[in-house]
Amino acid sequence: MNGRLTQNLGGNLYSFIRALFSGSAYAHLYFVFISIQFYLLFPVLLKLLQSSRFLIKWAVPLGLALQWGFIFWNKYELHIVEKGSLAISYLAYYMMGAYIAIHFEKVKTWLMKPWRELTARQKGWTALLVSGWLIAAFIHVQLWYVARHFGVWTDSLWYELLWNVHTMLSALVLLYATFLIYRKASRGIVAFLTRLGELSFAIYLIHPLLLAVYRRFRYQIPLESLTYVLFIYGGLVVALGGSWLIVQFAFRRVLGSWIIFGSVPRSLESSPQEKSGYIPEERAKGFVQQEK
Repeated sequence: MNGRLTQNLGGNLYSFIRALFSGSAYAHLYFVFISIQFYLLFPVLLKLLQSSRFLIKWAVPLGLALQWGFIFWNKYELHIVEKGSLAISYLAYYMMGAYIAIHFEKVKTWLMKPWRELTARQKGWTALLVSGWLIAAFIHVQLWYVARHFGVWTDSLWYELLWNVHTMLSALVLLYATFLIYRKASRGIVAFLTRLGELSFAIYLIHPLLLAVYRRFRYQIPLESLTYVLFIYGGLVVALGGSWLIVQFAFRRVLGSWIIFGSVPRSLESSPQEKSGYIPEERAKGFVQQEK
């Protein structure tokens, strides 16, 4: 509260608690709030999908229909500003994930095969997916660029539509890219990205703190300069690299760090024997082989 907490203690505490339990206490915390909602919804969605082949077949269209029904309802009647903290805003994504999970054995053949082994139909759908994603991304970025740079705004439904299309296609493209990287990239890159994945939730939690400090230096930089562009990319390095170092140090050295950052990745766990400096002979042999 920057020194203003005691001026209206009751009101400030109420405001903070309300923000905390609506996922709006800080910019990124909505994700925790919708994750909790997802955990609550999951058993219901699972039961519904297990009970009906019709629901499985039409899962994604139904998710889109319910999500967009809420978008129209909110635009013309509810006017909820923090709708991004409500699970209904992501129902199409939940249902797309469920559909892919149910049909994953079929999807896996597309994800695991090299390009040359894909059928002509699979190649066509892959090319359509990537090109559709690029087109959606370009139009989405252009729409926001025109709005922010020239002040020319359009109906909010267009921003909703392009965000929805762009992000759903992004999820599919990233899924494909993940398997491609796993197959093609070196072991070092795969290990690096795997560790990043293991630490991702903790990095997500702490990175705004580093950015809040980092952004204090931006006030002396002209917005039109190349320095500002470098400053933006520097924020990526600070937020990701700095958070990574803090989180990894905490998991290795700070007892009870899992309470703040979530479960400790298995690769960072150490047994009481290892903490005391004793390593079983079998593990020692494994380490020697790994070094070789």
